[in-house]
Formats: sequence, structure tokens, C-alpha cells
Amino acid sequence: VIAGTGSNSTEEAISLTKYAEKIGANAALVVTPYYNKPTQEGLYQHFKAINDNTSIPIIIYNIPPRSVVDMSVDTMSRLFELKNIVGVKDATGDLNRVDQQKKKMGPDFIQLSGEDGTALEFNLRGGVGCISVTANVAPKLCADFQEASNAKNNSNLLAKAKEINDKLMPLHKSLFIESSPSPVKYAVSLLGLSSDEVRLPLVKVTEETKKAVKSAMVHANLIWKMIQKTKSGLKIISYNRKAKFNYFFHEFFEAGIVLKGSEVKSLRKNKVNISEAYAFDNKGEIF
Repeated sequence: VIAGTGSNSTEEAISLTKYAEKIGANAALVVTPYYNKPTQEGLYQHFKAINDNTSIPIIIYNIPPRSVVDMSVDTMSRLFELKNIVGVKDATGDLNRVDQQKKKMGPDFIQLSGEDGTALEFNLRGGVGCISVTANVAPKLCADFQEASNAKNNSNLLAKAKEINDKLMPLHKSLFIESSPSPVKYAVSLLGLSSDEVRLPLVKVTEETKKAVKSAMVHANLIWKMIQKTKSGLKIISYNRKAKFNYFFHEFFEAGIVLKGSEVKSLRKNKVNISEAYAFDNKGEIF
């Protein structure tokens, strides 16, 4: 368990990191201080103070787009000399930083990507993993991808990594169409894992973003799309993860045939012939 314990207040970051250590976290993820824009020396002293007051491993979270400050490679190198600083979650978007940081700190400095979309190239350049957004939606695929992409001398596994990366790329992109975590909350709601509620000032995603997220999840085989025409010619698209049926719809499938909107609302245990399945439209809702 890596606990997020960062703050733009050094005192608060120390307190949060000490608490994480007390309750058994394996490491702390500490973001560079946001809003108050410390200098490189300020960044060094901030992380040194946290290091000096705790004992668990600390991973620097360098994310200039959100914190407005970018920790330099030289500052990171100074921090790596301290006993608890072990690596970085790099969300700079600059893949050259992987090479620069590896050259400066060596292979023992843990480099984790903070961007799913560039994780393949990140690992090929010397990274060893990703603190992922997409893994909340597709954990197995992301785990398989990481295992394959870190097997750098195995051409078969590298090919597998590229294949999974292609499958997940639309999802990587769709989860950042709007401010995170709103899209990922919507995605996991389709899987029945959580609601899509978010706290202000974030809001739920728009209908256009919902369509993009659904399409990406279908592309990754995380949910399945069924198209069926009713007797009146109405085309129904349902997205369903929990139904048990043959994906290619050869003959029979077990699925909910009670529909509302675009999502299956109930399941029936009996088998239904897809050629005989139909629904009707009542005031804009499909039943």
C-alpha cells in the first residue's frame, strides 16, 4: 500500500506521512507542493524534512501540470542520497526525463510512470511500472501489460505488451477527456463497482464523454455491446458486463431482457434466443 501523504504544507505532509507509517502503509507518495511554488532548494528542504521525520520509503510525485512546479533531475538526485527517498512517480509527460533520471541516479532509483498513455515507452526506457488511472477500470489488462512490457529481452512478451497497449489506448485517452476522476468514476459505475458521484467542484461527465468512455470499454472487451432490432425496427444498444453469454452470440445467451435506457437493469437465468428477443419504446425509454 502506497499512501498519498503530500501537501503544500511541510508540517502537514510530515504529519500525514507519520500517520501512514503508523497504520502500516508500505510507502508514501508525496506530491511536490502545489500553489505556493517553492524553488528547487525549497523542494529539497520540504522532502528532506519529511524524510528526516519518518522511516518508510518515499516516492516523489512530480506532476508539473497540477502542482505548477517541476522538480529538476539535479534536485531529485540530491534527494536520492537521503535514506528514505526511493523513486519518482513521473507525470511530466516528458519521456526524456526517464533517460536523464536513470543516467543521473542509476537503475536502483525506482521510476514509475504517472501517465498510462506513455507507459509502454516509459518502461522501455528504464521505467519499472505505472501508478495507473486505467487500472481502476481494467486491472487485469494493466497488470498483464506491465508484466509483458518489463520483459525487455523477450520479443513475444513485448509483442503482447504492444497488443494490450493498443487495446487500452482509447480508454487511456477517454479517461482524461474531462477532469479526472470524473471519467473513471463513470467507467467503474458501468462495471457495478462504484457510483459515478464526484464532489464539487468536479461534476459528472457529459453525455459525449460517456459515449467515448463506453466505446473505449467495448474496444477493450470490458463491457459488451449488443445490437438488436425490435419488431418496430428500433435499434437497441445495451452495455452489460454481468450477463453470462457467448460473446459472439452464436445461439443462446443468458442476459437481462428488461432494458431501460441503454443499460441492462435486470438479469434472468433462463436462456433467451437472441433472434426472438425484442423490446418496445415507451415515451423514450426502452423496456
